[in-house]
Amino acid sequence: MIRLSRDNHQEDRFDVIRRDIENGGSRQFVAVSLKDGCFALCKTKPSEEHYFILGVFDTRDVKVTQKNLSKLSGQLLKMMRGYDRESLICYGNAVKKYGKKAISKGFITTVDNPYYKCAAPMRLYDENVIRYHIIKQMEAA
Repeated sequence: MIRLSRDNHQEDRFDVIRRDIENGGSRQFVAVSLKDGCFALCKTKPSEEHYFILGVFDTRDVKVTQKNLSKLSGQLLKMMRGYDRESLICYGNAVKKYGKKAISKGFITTVDNPYYKCAAPMRLYDENVIRYHIIKQMEAA
């Protein structure tokens, strides 16, 4: 299993893809960990319940060229951004829905505020990670 952080760069994705192609290529599942919000590439379907599968990523019959690396990196990034578009919420909405205590484990990143230049950066939280931790707390109680 290969883990990629949320703020990975194109070079990081290129290195992961290049290593996989050089080792013969494989069919991998792209999943997100609901424990910490990191992305993972798994050769077999993850059996742990805290992984949410986003799609399948195939590098079996591919040669290592810059064009192929860019194409595959773009596919991987598209899966990641698609998930982020649906699951990331800002601090205000997170507090309204789940309360301050529950959102502490769901923090992902800060980004520049797209609405105001002089405003503080936006804090983004992964809604699915927050829900997972709330369910675990309820099961433990």
